[in-house]
Amino acid sequence: MIFEQTIGVVIPAKTAEGLRERTLFDYSQQWKYFVNWLTERYEITYIDELTPDIFHNHINHMKYDAKRYDGHKYKKTALGPDLFAFCKVVATAD
Repeated sequence: MIFEQTIGVVIPAKTAEGLRERTLFDYSQQWKYFVNWLTERYEITYIDELTPDIFHNHINHMKYDAKRYDGHKYKKTALGPDLFAFCKVVATAD
């Protein structure tokens, strides 16, 4: 599965679980941040090319290196949705 297809699988699955619109929006945003980070560092097109090390590197980047809400007009700090929960759905989608 290619990255562009992935969000189209995750969001309907999470909608069916009853997640709120705001949470679904946050998942979409988190996915966008992850894909941007990924394309800057790796040459990966398909979901099955992802490894645990890539996810660990991304989590470390978000935790220690990323500027939270960089450029946002009002917000200075934030906590994002759980990337592990999002990735779990991606990993089980076929």
